[in-house]
Order: sequence, then structure tokens, then C-alpha cells
Amino acid sequence: MLTVMQNDGDREDVVDGFGGVLIADPGEVGWGRLAVELEPGRTYALVCNFTDAEGDPPHSALGMIASFTVD
Repeated sequence: MLTVMQNDGDREDVVDGFGGVLIADPGEVGWGRLAVELEPGRTYALVCNFTDAEGDPPHSALGMIASFTVD
């Protein structure tokens, strides 16, 4: 997904649904909770779309993205 985003590709090519959004101020813990049922054998991504300032790239373009597969 990071490669797609860095090359201005279509995110829909790598997304098979939407899980949810959590929001937190810098250095703070988010006030919400996200509860999802993860399916074994599927790979999921964590992506940060925040920016530090207007015009700056999103954190995901700077490498703040991770993926994991559920056993």
C-alpha cells in the first residue's frame, strides 16, 4: 500500500473494505475505541493520514504505515 500511495496510485486497488478511524492529538491517546472482527488468513493495514502542517505529506508517505496478517 505504501508503494501505491507514494506513486499516487489508486488506493481502491489495494483496499477491500474500510475498518474505521481513531483520532488523537499529538502525544495523546485517542478517546475512542475501534472494535473489529479480524479474519484469519487476511492481511490488514494500519495507515496514518495525518500531516504535521498544511502542505506537508501525510505521515503514511513518510513511512507511518504497517501491515499484519491474522493467524
